[in-house]
Amino acid sequence: MTQLDSDPPLFLSYRGRGEPATSPAVPGPLWPALSVLPVAFCWALFASAAMPREFPLIERLGGAFGPAAAVPLVVAVWVAASLVSVAALVAYVRRPQPWHTTLCLGVHLAGLLLTLLLVTGLGLLSLA
Repeated sequence: MTQLDSDPPLFLSYRGRGEPATSPAVPGPLWPALSVLPVAFCWALFASAAMPREFPLIERLGGAFGPAAAVPLVVAVWVAASLVSVAALVAYVRRPQPWHTTLCLGVHLAGLLLTLLLVTGLGLLSLA
C-alpha cells in the first residue's frame, strides 16, 4: 500500500510488486460505442429477417438498392461487423474495462456467437 497524495482526501494504491506505478488510461465510451454500430445494424437485419412484417428493414434495403444489391450489402456489413468485433476483442481484452467497454464487448461476443452458429449451421446443411 502506498500513499499517492498527501492532501485530503487520502488516495491509496493497491498494486502488486510487478505492476507499473502508473496504470494505463481507461478508454472513453466513444470508440467502444462506435464499434458497436455495425454489430447493432446486423442485429437489426437479423430481427428484420425474423419479423419481416413488423420490422421490414431488409425489404427497404432491397427497395433502396435493388434486390440484387441488397444481399451483397448485407453480407458486406456482416463481414465488417465480424471483423470489427474481433478487432474490438483484441484491442480491449487486456485493458482496464469500465462498464461501457464491458457492455460493448458483450454485444460483440453475442454477435460473434450468432455468426458462428449461423455459419456452422449453414455448413452442416450444405454437407447434408
